Amino acid sequence: MDPTRLSRSARALPVLDSNETRSVALAQRFRALTLFAESPDAAKAARDMAQTTFRDWGLHSRAGDARAVVSELIANVVQHTTPDECLTKPGAPRRIDVAFRSWPKWTFIEVTDEDSSPPMLPMGEVFSPALVGDLPEAVLPDSGRGLLMVQSLVDALWWAPGEQGGKTVVCRFDLGSDRLGNGTHEGGE
Repeated sequence: MDPTRLSRSARALPVLDSNETRSVALAQRFRALTLFAESPDAAKAARDMAQTTFRDWGLHSRAGDARAVVSELIANVVQHTTPDECLTKPGAPRRIDVAFRSWPKWTFIEVTDEDSSPPMLPMGEVFSPALVGDLPEAVLPDSGRGLLMVQSLVDALWWAPGEQGGKTVVCRFDLGSDRLGNGTHEGGE
């Protein structure tokens, strides 16, 4: 390449100083882990990674929530998923991908499995504690309570189908001042 063209090209690109470079690098943080549902340590590995990741990123007040959320989502994969035919052979291990992403305003936990069936929240009415009396378990649905717990710990919860099957469940933690630094979370400690 002609040196005069090279210097013109180089000048056309913005140059970032060290502070700008650092802020760009911090704009997104990412960690991922691949597990298999048949592993007896899958949930523990995901819980430990969630707690370590949130603490490493300075999100101490939400580390317990992240640990509970990822544990429930892994348990759902282990208990409720049947891989789509196109993604696995009968008897093959069921893959679970767990990802953590963080930007200045949000942190996301993503759990991807090989079953394209949507996650299901329990159907029915939520009863007031005054109406339930001494037998609250009598009005609880048989399944789906874990997703209700997840929904109560995160700021947003959704899922998306995979392009070639499977799905990803995404949890968003908002990193506003009302959620961080005070050691408490709405509705809990």
